Order: sequence, then structure tokens, then C-alpha cells
Amino acid sequence: MKEKIKSITIVPVFKYGKESVEVVKDDFIKSSAEKIITVPALEGMIEKKLTKAGALNLLSKYNEIKEQQKNINNIVIGIPEEVSITEKTLRFLRENSNLLISPKNPINKNNFLMYEEKILIIDLHNYYHRIYYATPEKINPKGEAVTLKNSLEKLLKWANQKYDYIVLANDSKTSIRKDSKITSFLEKMGYLGGYKGKRKPKEETLLSQISKCNEYLRSNGYKVLEIEGYEADDVIASAVKKIIPYSLLSEIHILSSDKDLFQVIGEYDFNFQQTQIKIFHPKEKILMDRNSCIKKFGILPEYILDYFALVGDSVDSVPGAKGIGEKTAISLINQYGTLENIFSKIDEIDEKIGKKLLESKSLIVVSRDLIYLRKHLFESTKVEDILNKGV
Repeated sequence: MKEKIKSITIVPVFKYGKESVEVVKDDFIKSSAEKIITVPALEGMIEKKLTKAGALNLLSKYNEIKEQQKNINNIVIGIPEEVSITEKTLRFLRENSNLLISPKNPINKNNFLMYEEKILIIDLHNYYHRIYYATPEKINPKGEAVTLKNSLEKLLKWANQKYDYIVLANDSKTSIRKDSKITSFLEKMGYLGGYKGKRKPKEETLLSQISKCNEYLRSNGYKVLEIEGYEADDVIASAVKKIIPYSLLSEIHILSSDKDLFQVIGEYDFNFQQTQIKIFHPKEKILMDRNSCIKKFGILPEYILDYFALVGDSVDSVPGAKGIGEKTAISLINQYGTLENIFSKIDEIDEKIGKKLLESKSLIVVSRDLIYLRKHLFESTKVEDILNKGV
């Protein structure tokens, strides 16, 4: 099970003298950390305004602690409600550290910081395919198939009424998971065509409708996020990573039936911005959280990657470990946690199971890499450039 979060919050102080430093009075900041370290914003400064020089002081302490305290899970710079901060300084700290802003801080008035707002991330690839194969085909008077476009218009109308921001994520035409070395390895193991090799080519009618839908979105001012070589779930994981530091007490809902996206909940469930992340299952019409993952798979979401690396995914030609089923995988993960811990304790595991794991180690490693969601795609992108403002 996941250990309790160990955290340090670094906050600026502006008052000095015989009483040492001023105690942090912000309840939100105080309740967010196990330990608070105060750092002078500027020597002798009394005004509660954080300048670039003060931010450099905080960042210097942040980097020092990060380097020294290897056992700390979370180190953040906290900005209490009484401290004002410019947009430029805020961006500087966000780009170089983990930042926590009090809900009452005036900076929340900036239009790029999401406070108590709802964000919907739509997995377009998942959505297009689900609608295409589950909905009767509709033809307009011109003889054009409009099944997807009609459905998409209804979805956007609903989303714009319910959410403050919408993010649209799509697959690219190529995939890093189709690398020749990975494909060759999988084919030697009997998986012809490599990753997703079993899947039939997309029908021309589907491709045509997807193209028209994407054109419709862009012509109406929507940003469609599509990164060459990556899939929609990589884009989604990267978008969440980008959004979280800029949101506070917000909700992020991911519209998709892709089970790999539980990785996102596992990665960011414990975040100082207290942003709730849930998967909106389109078929079941329910919001799924960490408890849903436990109920569905029997494990915490932070171990979903390790779980599927063991059991594989036959639909996508992800092999997993030979002879390791769901029950065994759940038992191993609940007892040892990560794959790294499982292999480090291999001598403690039942001999037959241990032998299967060792014999399948290369399969497990490749499977994990295929399932792992990339999160680096928007590191140099402004957060407002991935968002569509609801209307």
C-alpha cells in the first residue's frame, strides 16, 4: 500500500526581529504539509509582495532541499493568502518548482489559473471509434455519412454547458510503440504485426468522418491536441500534468473507456493543488476514481501500470508474463507493490511463480513500456494553449 505522503512546504516570510520569523497564519497552507520551512523573501522587507528576487530565494531553498532530502515525496513552495504575487513571478515559480497557492490568494483572479473550475478532457480517438461502431449510420441529403459529426456536436453542447474548460486529445497517425525493434521482438514471441497488430485497418468511412470532425473542430476555434508519434492517452496524461500546477480545488474529468488512464489517477491523486481527477466512463455514465480502480481491478491505481505489465492486454498485443493470471498479479502487487519490489523479493515468492516471472522478465519490461503513458509532451507549451474555454 502507498506510504503516507512526506512533505515539506517552503513559504516566504517578510518580518524579522527579536521574534524570529513570523508564524504562517494561512490554515490552508499549514494543513497541506507535515513540515513548513520559512524563507526570507527579501532581507528586511516588510511589504507582503513577492518579487522576482524573493522568488529566487524560495527557489534556491527548494532546490537545496530537493537535493538533500531524498526521502521526501513532495516539496512545494507555498504562497499564503496574504502574499501578493505578479503573473510573471508566478509563471517563473510554476515552471521551476511545485507550487501551492492558497485559495484566497488574489492571484486566483488571473484568467490562466483555474480555481474551483471543472475541466473535461475528451479522448477523441476513443470517442470516435466507440460512436462509429455503436451507433446506426446516419446519411445526410448530400449522401454524406454524418454519424460522428452529429454526435460530436451534441457532446460539445453538453460539455460546454457543464464544464469551464474542454481539452481535446487525439491519436496521431504514427506511434513510437510501433518501433521496429519492439515489433521485431513481439513478432518473435508470436505477436504478428507487433503492438496492436491484431487490429483490422480502419474503414475508409471511419477515417473520412474522423477527418471531417477534426476539420469541424478546428474551423470552430477548438484546439485539437495531436502529437506525432503519440496516442491520445499520452496526450491526456501530459495535459493533466500541465494543468494541475495551474489549478486549485478543481475537477478534471477524462471522458474515455481506456483502462490505461487509471495511471493518471495513480500519478496525481495526491497533489497539493487538491485537484480531483476522475475518469468519466462514457458507456456506464459514471465517474471513476481510485476506489473504482480498487473495485474493478483489486489494486490501487498507482500500481495499474505494473498490473497490466504482468497480465498483458491481448486486444493490443501486449504480452505480459506467461502463466501469470489476474489473481496472481493482484496478490503479488498487493503484497510487494511495484515490479521493482517484486523482482527484488523474488526469493521470497513461490518457486513456480518466481520461475515464471524470471523467464518472462523481458516480456514484462516491454509490456510495461508499451502501456506506460508519456507525460512530457507539453513541457514547453503554455497551459492556455491546450485549453478550450467553455461557452
